[in-house]
Amino acid sequence: MKRRRRINTRSIKKIARERIEHLLELAKAVFNTDSNLAQRYVQLALRIGMRHKVRIPRSQRWQICKHCHSLLIPGVTCHSRLRNKREPHIVITCYKCKNYSRYPYKVKKQR
Repeated sequence: MKRRRRINTRSIKKIARERIEHLLELAKAVFNTDSNLAQRYVQLALRIGMRHKVRIPRSQRWQICKHCHSLLIPGVTCHSRLRNKREPHIVITCYKCKNYSRYPYKVKKQR
């Protein structure tokens, strides 16, 4: 009878995180020369994250449009604004799909 090797899920998730980070770095680096290739790298990173149930780090998650999954580069593919109404937040508008996302940020209280 053959024994099945138990796969360590921590190591798989660690490898998946590393690949996601590497693909997103490549997407940023190659965007100026080939935007289609950069878009493909973003798609691959998202698929790896979904397949292995790994979250994309917050700092890199903000660089991907939630609606059309395109790479967001301020001034090139999106624009961002700071708003103070209600709670302070950043509004990032994608040029490709014309949708926007809001990300809250905290203001330090003065004593």
